[in-house]
Amino acid sequence: MTEALGKAVQAWILFEGGETDQALAIMREAADLEDSMDKHPTTPGEVLPVREVLGEMLLRLDRTEEAIEAFEKSLERTPNRRNALKGIERARAAR
Repeated sequence: MTEALGKAVQAWILFEGGETDQALAIMREAADLEDSMDKHPTTPGEVLPVREVLGEMLLRLDRTEEAIEAFEKSLERTPNRRNALKGIERARAAR
């Protein structure tokens, strides 16, 4: 889990530095890594799912369809999560 979060932080740093293509590649890698990990049934869910962060990054780039896909995929792992649902709403409104 910490590896996925570390990659997400690295991706945001690259994103803020203008390296958007590299940032998206690393953020997708981090999201895929997080998706591949099983969550133990007695532990709480992720505080901020990486795939949801990917959706936010895509939304900032006005890539609304990709953002919606990322938020929807995040909801598969963390159903009914308010931030992902709001992200979908914002992306649809920005179309």
